[in-house]
Amino acid sequence: QDNTRHVQGAMVFAFFFMVACQGWIAFMYAGGVVPGGEMGVRGAVVLAGVAMAVRGNFMGKLSAPAVADPPDPATWGRTARRMGLSLVVVGSLLAICAMTLPLRPLFFVLMAAALILVGISITHRSATKRAQRP
Repeated sequence: QDNTRHVQGAMVFAFFFMVACQGWIAFMYAGGVVPGGEMGVRGAVVLAGVAMAVRGNFMGKLSAPAVADPPDPATWGRTARRMGLSLVVVGSLLAICAMTLPLRPLFFVLMAAALILVGISITHRSATKRAQRP
């Protein structure tokens, strides 16, 4: 099923990539020597943001899940488009912040983005579950 595969892949990729970026920045500030330095961190965060925005673009175009009690097509379409738009916005902001902010504030932006992604995921899942109830 394209929906399940896409959502699972997108969220797993985004979560682990954000954790890796946060760890890299934390390691750099702890005094370690990081290959690539600041430009490597910025490049990784830009890549994460662009990947998230691209996945968000596809999110709104996915078909409804093939389950025994599928959600209402109108509700599914709205929730998929909202999640897609949210991912595009968060990903775009990450890429912009990575190119413009100093590293310390970027670390906090990454933590906030990780929390926002969890919130988006929970909201999307609950809206989909509510739409399946008769």
